[in-house]
Amino acid sequence: HPIERAVSLFYYHQVAEWEKAGHVYRPELAGMTIEEWLLRQRRGGGDIKNFLMTIILNKNQFTSKDLEKAKEIIRTKFLVGLSSKMEESVDRFDKYFGWADNEKRPVCQE
Repeated sequence: HPIERAVSLFYYHQVAEWEKAGHVYRPELAGMTIEEWLLRQRRGGGDIKNFLMTIILNKNQFTSKDLEKAKEIIRTKFLVGLSSKMEESVDRFDKYFGWADNEKRPVCQE
């Protein structure tokens, strides 16, 4: 859902210190409310729009050719799961990567 994604993105930007490339980590958002951030988005100063393309292509301005390139990258390089369908997504990952069934996986022991 687009609203849930936007809210998640807002909070992720505040903490994602490990993702400094592509302007993902945004420590200046820590002092901002979500309402302030959304107002900023509406005024055109935001990063909700084209977030994934920015990350994939490492640029902020896009052409139609860029869109096609991003779609091709997603189609061939991504395995998509949805947090709203976590169990189904994990099952999909298990099948794709050939991971063993949870009940049959070895358990960490001390």
